[in-house]
Amino acid sequence: MRQATHECPARQQRLLVKIQGYNFTIEHHPGTEIIISDTLSRLPNPLRTENVSLDVHVECVLLDEVEDMLGIDLLHFGNLKQQALQKETTQDPVLQKVKEFTHTGWPAIIQELPNELRPYRPFRDKLGMSNGVIFKGRQVIVPQSMRTDILQQLHSGHPIIEKMRLLARQSVYWPNINRNIDELVRKCKQCQEHMPHQRREPLIPHEIPITLWTKIGMDLFELDRVQYLIMVDYHSKFPVVHRLASTTSSSVANAITGIFSLLGSPTEVMSNNGPQFVSAAFQQMCKEWGITHTTSSPRYPQSNGLVERMVQTVKRNHKKDRQQEKAQQLLY
Repeated sequence: MRQATHECPARQQRLLVKIQGYNFTIEHHPGTEIIISDTLSRLPNPLRTENVSLDVHVECVLLDEVEDMLGIDLLHFGNLKQQALQKETTQDPVLQKVKEFTHTGWPAIIQELPNELRPYRPFRDKLGMSNGVIFKGRQVIVPQSMRTDILQQLHSGHPIIEKMRLLARQSVYWPNINRNIDELVRKCKQCQEHMPHQRREPLIPHEIPITLWTKIGMDLFELDRVQYLIMVDYHSKFPVVHRLASTTSSSVANAITGIFSLLGSPTEVMSNNGPQFVSAAFQQMCKEWGITHTTSSPRYPQSNGLVERMVQTVKRNHKKDRQQEKAQQLLY
């Protein structure tokens, strides 16, 4: 009774519609507490003494109303598709077994069912038959042979995964339909080409050391056709810029060794994955000084952002100084 009307099988929906005009409370009593079985049918109304005819005769069946009622369940399908559903359902061996269990009752233990029928057992109370088609509530259970075609129709217009799932919940169902929708969208060339870019993960800030020259970042940059080595202290943000005569691995390692001899060796060095910093000469230098070498993420210079920002600052200040020198030369 707590289930939404549109989620119930057609037979239960008709029953729920009939009792909507009544207010009642349902109480369950186990059979051990019921002294007389079938009490209501064995307790006639004493105020009614007329005989009740036991023979029931069907005067007529309004076929037009029955056809209209059955047509509502297949509202999302055209006439040709309805005929195909009816034909393929009768030829689908799995759905025929589902139909049989729906009429005769499902086993109490799931292990008694074949593997192909076990996905239908959790919602066995929602299953129903109408016009030769099996329904799960208001959803049509699509035969195996028609699922590819139905998937293509759901993907008409190239909706996203959640939109396709929403459309499916309103009309069709089969086991693992969500997985099939995911696979179809991921294999769709047009959907993959025009898929919006995923948001970048937020940057994880570096831990700032509590002492000077404990953790430094380094990088190479070019300014006015001259190569430079830059080091930045993570604690004080103090930069050290050294002009390089050569950018070979051994020359860079020797320049760094000279700076460490003057200012002291840090505990950790942060750099990108440039060839000068992953070379054997640089790794040997770190090993001799007892330095931990950490590299930034490949193709993601923001992870070494302190040094990258300091390079911009050095270049900008250098341009300002050059402009000032030219201005002074013009004055004199």
